[in-house]
Amino acid sequence: MVKDLAFLGFLAAVPCTTTPCMALQIYPLVDQQRSVATISKDQQNRIAVQGDRIQQIFGTDGVFDVQSDEEGGQIFLKLLYIGSSKAVTVTIVTESGLTQDLKLIAKDIESQSILLKPRLQQGPRPRRQSHDSGI
Repeated sequence: MVKDLAFLGFLAAVPCTTTPCMALQIYPLVDQQRSVATISKDQQNRIAVQGDRIQQIFGTDGVFDVQSDEEGGQIFLKLLYIGSSKAVTVTIVTESGLTQDLKLIAKDIESQSILLKPRLQQGPRPRRQSHDSGI
């Protein structure tokens, strides 16, 4: 049984080691927070927000070629200088007004897809009423 499981694990790993794989990275989108993600140095990378659309991206001038998918609300980034290994921080603003900073680290890997998942918005907690005893 253990040998069978080990063999199945090996088979599951083979496709990614013998053929190019596009990786999906999923991060929580927490307004006004920063996440660190890995991107491909020489291939196009995709960034999307689940249930929302990217309206603006800042910090890409002179670093990335940026293409926007107006219909889907996602963006595609490609480094302009492949030799650069310096991390770059970009800021994404969504149509619903959420802001997310992403520190992008370029590596010699295949194209990456980054999906930001907004956390459920919780309203303010109800305040406890104090009962004045009148004393």
